[in-house]
Amino acid sequence: MKNISKRLFSLLLILSLLVSLFAGMSTAHAATSYNSGTFGEICTSLSSQAQSYYTGSYTYASLSAKSGSALKSSISSLVTSNRSTVGYEGLKTYFARTDAVNGSSSTFRLFYSGVQTDSSWDSAATWNREHMWPDSKGGSACQGDLHSMRPTDPNVNSARGNYPFGNTTNGTAKYTNSANGSVLGGYYSDGVFEPLDNVKGDVARSVLYSYCTYSALTNLSEIFTSTDVLLEWIALDPVDEFEMSRNDVVQDIQGCRNPFVDFPDLAWLVFNETVPSNLVTPSGGAATSYTITATSNNTSYGTVSLSGNTITATPKTGYYASGYTVVSGTATVVQNGNTFTVAPTSDCTVRINFAAKTSVIVSFSQNGSIVSTQSGYSDDTITLPSYSGTLPTGYSFVGWVKNAVSQTTAKPAAIYASGSSYTLGSSETLYALYSKTEGGTGSTEYALTDIENISVTDSVVVTMTYTDGTVYALTSANGSSSAPEGVIVTVSGDKLSAEPAADLKWNIGGDSTGYIFYPEGSTDTWLYCTSTNNGVRIGTNTANTFVIDSASGYLKHIGTSRYLGVYRTNPDWRCYTNTTGNTANQTLGFYVKGAGGTTYYSTTAAGATSCSHSSTTTSTVAATCTSAGATSVTCNNCGAIVSTTPISPLGHSYSASSTVNATCTTNGSITYTCKNCGDSYTETLTATGHSYINGVCSVCGAAEPVTPPTTGYEGRYYIATIRTS
Repeated sequence: MKNISKRLFSLLLILSLLVSLFAGMSTAHAATSYNSGTFGEICTSLSSQAQSYYTGSYTYASLSAKSGSALKSSISSLVTSNRSTVGYEGLKTYFARTDAVNGSSSTFRLFYSGVQTDSSWDSAATWNREHMWPDSKGGSACQGDLHSMRPTDPNVNSARGNYPFGNTTNGTAKYTNSANGSVLGGYYSDGVFEPLDNVKGDVARSVLYSYCTYSALTNLSEIFTSTDVLLEWIALDPVDEFEMSRNDVVQDIQGCRNPFVDFPDLAWLVFNETVPSNLVTPSGGAATSYTITATSNNTSYGTVSLSGNTITATPKTGYYASGYTVVSGTATVVQNGNTFTVAPTSDCTVRINFAAKTSVIVSFSQNGSIVSTQSGYSDDTITLPSYSGTLPTGYSFVGWVKNAVSQTTAKPAAIYASGSSYTLGSSETLYALYSKTEGGTGSTEYALTDIENISVTDSVVVTMTYTDGTVYALTSANGSSSAPEGVIVTVSGDKLSAEPAADLKWNIGGDSTGYIFYPEGSTDTWLYCTSTNNGVRIGTNTANTFVIDSASGYLKHIGTSRYLGVYRTNPDWRCYTNTTGNTANQTLGFYVKGAGGTTYYSTTAAGATSCSHSSTTTSTVAATCTSAGATSVTCNNCGAIVSTTPISPLGHSYSASSTVNATCTTNGSITYTCKNCGDSYTETLTATGHSYINGVCSVCGAAEPVTPPTTGYEGRYYIATIRTS
């Protein structure tokens, strides 16, 4: 018997070890979570993680029964009891999970602007780490906490600086850098930064989390212009599915949640304020008792759908959602493109206003003749074409300009490159701009030239010259794997003394807002900087543009804000954080093949003959309900399009084509069909319901149901009598 007991004990022990082993294996191989929440879609319920997080002394009932310092202390105890932050370096890795777009492991959403970009760390070229509580005001205390930090565009982060959040009046718009598409990220005015409406609540809830859980952060007035504004923003921008999912992912990583995301109403209790009765919260609230009705101002222009507190507009081709009107009741509405978030304060009807887009035609003129056109709608983007045909003798194509230019030595400020995106405004003509240099050094010599006078087709040698006269040229050799070598070249006067090697020759595109340096003949690799001193590279990094720094005269890289200079010890070209180290006392130079004379710019090549267009033919492409047409005048002699006049879309002309009448108990419908194109849509007719008179429906003749008495007839049969008159 004792032996059996020992064997049984041994078996149980082995079984216990196996269970522990498999449990450990399960944990080790648990799936890594990424944010899968939809941005802008109001969160109407707590996640399962949120529901299980608040237990013991920290249930919602327990927390919401407190206020002021007692509530703040409880929130701090809850969060810090199981918090293990990732550190400032860890943010580079974990932001990819917390701010992922639709669960992607490679793309995430930048805060403030909403730009979606590659989530891999690129040394702050396209994104960096934003302290919601500025580092200079104590934010270093929480800079490794994912709840307190966000990935942002460097330009917008810089514009925010350490300014307090608040509402501005006529603030200056702040945009993302060119690598992120120059997208609006907020406004600045008089020492105050105001983010866009659709992230104001996120800002307030993040800052309040830091205020309540980090003892070093006590001066909230440095971060917000007032607590009233903080609370206003929480109400204005309710928690969405993206923010709730982010809270889940952060909990997976560092063990704690932001309670103000799960229960925004606690914010008012922290400041001993009354919670608004209409506050929209994930856990429910008074706002859910209000009825929202969504309508379209014209269903032939666009339709609407309602889910919770979110109205989604679906414009038809040629139309857009131009805004909204609160037709009845009261509500605060925030528009984000075609999504409208409604915070009602009573039963309300919100009408989405659709409007027709403006039809636009852009004509492209080369040497005085229209050679092509592109059509679209205002605010659409098009890709600008390349130059077509043969260039006039002696001229180079520079790009497209908005106005005709007579021969001038002043290079136009705004030049639009072929292949670049162009936003349509109104119908217009873009002109091909030509350059021609006269009296230059000839085809084999390279002469010193201002960068403003360089065309993308020019062959250029880029140099730095020390005070001792040594001239170092920039080479593309080995630039993809190490810092490009600084090659010494000889200069005689303002010209290079000898033909430069092939890897010293560059093409320079762009303009003063951002130059791009291509190894000559290449359009798919370019010069860029990384965030280390020897981080000059040639490759396909998205942050590839430089500007001439007006204060120092050096080339400054837009993506990293570093300065290009030569490190003489090696020598090689490097990017530096300032202009006082190895870049000091260097002079930037651009030597251009065949330059040195006078460069002229014009939109008509000198000496070219032009057609009088004495014989023309007019043709018309008819407009449809949704697309623009055009009337064009074409020269019969030279084939040029002399003029193009856009014709706006006709717009649908709907009328009722079929009707199914509603009955007392079933819905009906009316189908409307456009007489021009046959497009149709259907509206529902709601069932009318019975209209009883003396127990009989006057519409359909159905008998009115009789409800038996509920008391006084126990144990008896009840016979219903139907009236017949």
